[in-house]
Amino acid sequence: MPRIGVITGLLREADCLSNPSPGRLAEDEHLAEDGVIVASVGGDAKRIKTVIQQLVALGCGGLVSFGIAAGLDRGLEPGDLIAAGTVQLPTGDLIKTNSAWRKRLWNKAKEAEIKLIQGPIVGVEHIVDDPQGKMRLNAATAAIAADMESHIIAYEAMRAGLPFIVVRAIADPHNRVIPPAAWNALTPYGDERVGPVLLGLLRRPHNLPALIQLAGDTKTAISSLAKIGSLDGGMFGFLD
Repeated sequence: MPRIGVITGLLREADCLSNPSPGRLAEDEHLAEDGVIVASVGGDAKRIKTVIQQLVALGCGGLVSFGIAAGLDRGLEPGDLIAAGTVQLPTGDLIKTNSAWRKRLWNKAKEAEIKLIQGPIVGVEHIVDDPQGKMRLNAATAAIAADMESHIIAYEAMRAGLPFIVVRAIADPHNRVIPPAAWNALTPYGDERVGPVLLGLLRRPHNLPALIQLAGDTKTAISSLAKIGSLDGGMFGFLD
């Protein structure tokens, strides 16, 4: 059975691939399982590149950028699922996702009555934390969503000659603020650290309502990821 590599930012996103339980790629660990191999990278650019090299060495025939995203388009709500047709790099260059693979995923999602929205996504190097920033990014790129991993995955997949797709669920929509208390919550392995969040709240207690809102929106997004992540045995329509 062919292998695919699924790259997430959060461990919670990786946990959405539950059918079957995927192989996990950890630091200095090389897995031999066929099927799905998942790695969580915490938005760390250097780790993403290292992980992709490992996945290629393990014989993965395709890559999936999978996780939550910021909504830039006004029509998107928390939990909406995006299957991106293109990924815009911070340089402005565009890289297309694999259209045949994306079409197979689209058809399988339709059969399962899972709604996918097609549109361009843009990669960012820093969190877009306020509505004004999201509005400017949407106006400059016409992208409907943004995340911190897809542009690196797209570029490295292109270099390796591998097909790739992007599957993202909207967590924070266009009008939502990401409070400073949440900015440093991730480790390079996708763990969510409570300490920095609590410290941020001590410094800025007025962030609490926004954090509660973000937690609820993220929970909705994770629920959507779990639906699409269990489809097709976690293979995302990679096989005909």
